[in-house]
Amino acid sequence: MTDKLIGVGFTKKTHGAQGELKITVKDEYLEDFVNSDVVFINVQGKPLPFFIENLRDAGEILLKVEDVDSPADAKNL
Repeated sequence: MTDKLIGVGFTKKTHGAQGELKITVKDEYLEDFVNSDVVFINVQGKPLPFFIENLRDAGEILLKVEDVDSPADAKNL
């Protein structure tokens, strides 16, 4: 049995100097997303797992994932 990924939102742009991303999450998936430890982000057409380091609401949802520590790293996502 293969698990299928569901598109729950999208990345918008980088935020700040620590490699955070502004993201949009569909309302019906927001609670599940907030309670997740891992997020899959398409990088060059392939879904790659990233562990969520921090998630905060600053007017928009800001996502910080492990091993992405600069705006240049985050821009690739």
